[in-house]
This record gives sequence, C-alpha cells and structure tokens, in this order.
Amino acid sequence: AADPGGPLAELVARNAATVPAYGEDLNLAGALHLTAVSAGSDGPPAPPHEPVERPDTAREFTAFMTGPARVLGLVGDPGTGRTTELAALAARRA
Repeated sequence: AADPGGPLAELVARNAATVPAYGEDLNLAGALHLTAVSAGSDGPPAPPHEPVERPDTAREFTAFMTGPARVLGLVGDPGTGRTTELAALAARRA
C-alpha cells in the first residue's frame, strides 16, 4: 500500500473508473450509470393529452443550457411534470 504505483494502486484506479460508486464517493462510472438510467427512463410512452406549457420551467432550462452550470436540480411534487420536462430537455440536448 505504500507504493503509489504498485498493484494495489493500479487496482484501485481501475475500479474507480469502472465500478460505480455513489454518494460522497461518486466517481465517473457512477455518474455514467446514473445519467444512463435517467436518460433511459423518459416517462410514460404516450401522454393522453399534450403537456401543459410551463414558461417558468422553460426559462430555467434555457438559462441552464446557455449558462456555465454542469448540474441541474429539478424538484417538485409528484405529478407536476418533472419527468416529462426532463425527457423533453434530454431530447432537445440530444
């Protein structure tokens, strides 16, 4: 363990790149896993009606996409359209 270039260090570095870790230990593999799941679950297959226009949300998404931030937090009560809005944002960014 004292050798920074030894086999244990190599194993730890390889695991950090390939084994997902979350929480305080979020690593690249964990981030990729989380984003793949969120992009893959884009809400219900076909809404029974058109989504409601949300100008405040659209304005915040535009500010996020044109600004320097790398992380977007979206909160709201269940049924308020968070998943639908995030799916639409992911589709626009694709």
